[in-house]
Amino acid sequence: MSSGVGISVYLDTAACVMPTPKQFELPGGGQLHYLEQGQGQLVLLLHGGMGDCFSWSPQIDAMAADFHVISYSRYASYPNQNPPRQATHPIILDVADLTAFHDGVQRGAANLVGVSYGALLALLYARQHPEKILSLTLVEPPLHQWACRAPAASSPRASAASSAPA
Repeated sequence: MSSGVGISVYLDTAACVMPTPKQFELPGGGQLHYLEQGQGQLVLLLHGGMGDCFSWSPQIDAMAADFHVISYSRYASYPNQNPPRQATHPIILDVADLTAFHDGVQRGAANLVGVSYGALLALLYARQHPEKILSLTLVEPPLHQWACRAPAASSPRASAASSAPA
């Protein structure tokens, strides 16, 4: 027996077309795919753990009117097809890749915007290369282990606890 309820879905396929990313060859082998749009001050967008260069597509379109916007896929992220590499601390390799990419694609200072793992990557890159940074926007960097090791008097937990109403 039919309930008589129907669902009609309209999909604008033109809006679903993904742009073709450019490719950057890493000096040590492998490649990074990236999207680039706009002119002006550089904004580098760094995706989270399961993201890729396409994760930032809506933001790229919005920001490109005022900025030179680049979003790249990290070494092991889609659509890159690089061989696996072994590392005790993969973030160190990601910082090295970001350094090579930033130097190779645009040598000027940049505004870094990172979410989750991308925020941690931005933070570590900025510590190593402060001269290449105009600003940092960090959204939910995974700093839990750091916060747990911070001295009690200066830890975020202690600060929050001391300012909470009784």
